[in-house]
Amino acid sequence: MKVKSELEIFGYQPLNITRGELLLSNEMIDSEKEIFNQHLKTFGFEIIDDRKSRLTGQIKSCIFKIVHQHNSEIKIQSI
Repeated sequence: MKVKSELEIFGYQPLNITRGELLLSNEMIDSEKEIFNQHLKTFGFEIIDDRKSRLTGQIKSCIFKIVHQHNSEIKIQSI
């Protein structure tokens, strides 16, 4: 919720926000992304924008889901 409200303050409309991922209606330019990233760091968040880091985040998200759905059917998505 914090990331969503901060995006809206910066004038961006998030289409989808999940743990570790977000989709914006329009893309940020590099200079805006850097400013927003510095702003997010004050709240303990940061933008992950390289392939290796995104993959690591997706793996963490899958593990998080597995741990919290230990009694449910586990669905694995290919990346």
